[in-house]
Amino acid sequence: MAQAGACALGIPIILVGLVSGLVGCVGGIRGRDGRTVLIGGLGLAINAAIAALWGFVLMGLPARSARPQAPTPPPATSPPPWGQPMPQRPYAHPTPPQPWDGRGAIAPQPQPAPPPGSRSPLSMMPDFAAQARGRTELQGEWVAESLQKDGTPVQVEPNTIRYMFVGNTIIHRGPAVGSGHILYQVDAAKEPHEIDLQFIGGMAGPSVAQGIYRVEDGTLTLCYGGPNASRPTDFTGRPGQGRTLVVLKRGDRSAGLRAND
Repeated sequence: MAQAGACALGIPIILVGLVSGLVGCVGGIRGRDGRTVLIGGLGLAINAAIAALWGFVLMGLPARSARPQAPTPPPATSPPPWGQPMPQRPYAHPTPPQPWDGRGAIAPQPQPAPPPGSRSPLSMMPDFAAQARGRTELQGEWVAESLQKDGTPVQVEPNTIRYMFVGNTIIHRGPAVGSGHILYQVDAAKEPHEIDLQFIGGMAGPSVAQGIYRVEDGTLTLCYGGPNASRPTDFTGRPGQGRTLVVLKRGDRSAGLRAND
């Protein structure tokens, strides 16, 4: 379009200039007028130069018009006439739709099985109910009947070694264990029940030990290893294992309550 318009506008002007210059030259030659011939020849040369320049301009127009143009935005859609519904566009939901159970709720979907050996976060949480139950059945006073250290029995005089469970603390007194305090934490959900001991004083303190316990018919059996030793798995103590095995009988159950007063 640009090239055709330029040709339609420029060609008549160039032709008029060329014809007028040629007529001037011919008239000057016939009249033998040198001045007229000079003016006609100059006009003819100028129009020839203009024609050449115009040709170069026309040759460059296609190259400029061939440049990529910016895409034109799509025309804005006008709203539909009054009373007609708006056109619906497809909506891409970010998550695939869930199946419904027909009662307005999402039907449960089968979950992939966890990898072998993995534990869920809920299973790794402590069982606070089991801890409270274990502490409750241990509260009160216990009197040692037998004591064994590293597989060797220790002579125990009657009513000389006492353990008093008060809250999460054990107060112990006796010739073979000394006097001191032990902070403890139990897990009655495990089998055998687990107990962690933190000795504050006495012959074993300060140290930390892992152990197991059981309560049967008013008898408390407690077995724990030495510092940094693994937790025992049974209620035995052979020489070289470094375990302490103590059997206690229930004493005054309300002693722990009186100690809290």
